[in-house]
This record gives sequence, structure tokens and C-alpha cells, in this order.
Amino acid sequence: MKLHTADYRCAEVVARFFAKHIQASHDGISNLEFLCPDGAKAACRRQQVIIAAEESKLVGALRFYRRKTSNSASLYQFALNERFRGNGVIAKMLRKIDVEYIEASCSTMSTFNVYYEKTGWQCVQESRGMYIWKYQL
Repeated sequence: MKLHTADYRCAEVVARFFAKHIQASHDGISNLEFLCPDGAKAACRRQQVIIAAEESKLVGALRFYRRKTSNSASLYQFALNERFRGNGVIAKMLRKIDVEYIEASCSTMSTFNVYYEKTGWQCVQESRGMYIWKYQL
């Protein structure tokens, strides 16, 4: 599996991948703006997407925003083809960002919090119905 930073050439493919693998009805979606294909395309152009490819086929994508005030990043969205889940692929993709830590927010009512807990994230704050999760690299 090859991991690398996406650029403008990957924008359409990444947007379609997110559209296919992220469901608006999932309780882990805290803001519908994360589903906007234009946001995913812009993130590719800014080189803020890590992609995973197997035999030249996109199997995973992770969108982030590098913070200017600390050596950290915010995780905006990610998706992984079902066949590749449970193998630590997302953790490998996160390490490609090359920051000290990554934070993500998730509704306190979301079933997705179980994922964060199982994969080594630490809940560092609860505020306004959201958990803030931190992944130390």
C-alpha cells in the first residue's frame, strides 16, 4: 500500500471517494460542510489530504488542517474502504502528516467515539455536546 499527500490532480477522485464512503446520515458527521465536494477538492489543492492506494486504486483518504499556532493538526474527515479497515491504515496515514499531535471533535452521542477509544485517541475535553479527541504521534 502506498501513502502520499494528494494534490490538485487527485481532487476529483478524492471528492468522489468521500462521497461514496461517507454517509450524511452517520451520527459521526457533526457538520454537513464536511460532505461538500468543493471542500475536499480545495484541501487536495492545499495538500491537506493523505491518500492510501493499493494497486493504483484509492482505498483511503484523510483530510486535515495544519494549525498555525502549534505543531498540530485538526482531522476533518476520513474514509477507508471496508476491506482495509482494522489494519492500522488510518494511524499510518495520520503519521504522514508529520505533526506532534492531531485533534478531532465528535458529538458525545456518536457511536464513532468507540472508534476513537479503540484506536488510541484520548478524550481531552467535553464542550457543548462534543468530545475533543487527541492522537499523540
